[in-house]
Amino acid sequence: MTGPNMTDAAEPGTDDAGVPCRSLRIRILIVLGVIVAGVLAAALGFVVMRPSVDLDWVTADGSVAGSVHYSGTEATGYRTRYVFTDEHGAGHMFEGSALTEKPAVAGTDVTVAFDPDNPDDAAIVRTKPLWAAYGAIAALILIAAGITFRLGLLIARPGRRKPSGV
Repeated sequence: MTGPNMTDAAEPGTDDAGVPCRSLRIRILIVLGVIVAGVLAAALGFVVMRPSVDLDWVTADGSVAGSVHYSGTEATGYRTRYVFTDEHGAGHMFEGSALTEKPAVAGTDVTVAFDPDNPDDAAIVRTKPLWAAYGAIAALILIAAGITFRLGLLIARPGRRKPSGV
């Protein structure tokens, strides 16, 4: 019903003409930005999860043989040595490229990926799912976006007291 002193109630976050308020539009853009950040964090997790070895490489069970201490001008630490047996029964040893602060525990089981044409070209297959950490970050970002959006709707609801002097 409309009359000289009566108006239809506007939707939350809109003016009398039904157009979204400027503050609601800004909140929506912020929430969309947070959602995009969450999606990018999840995508980064999947990229990190992807193995860094060629697709035609094969895998084998291996183990940590020990660690070698390196000390240089730019870095000091331990490189892990790994051993594995290829499909022909030949044993191979290679050294990882990452430096760690502590030596690795000898005898620890690992999965090795290697080039069947050159078994000395090998790498460790990452067993920890790093994508889970990135997925958790993405989920937290998306939850924050939902909370931000809901608070924006609560703040923009009709009947909210306007600041004095306006």
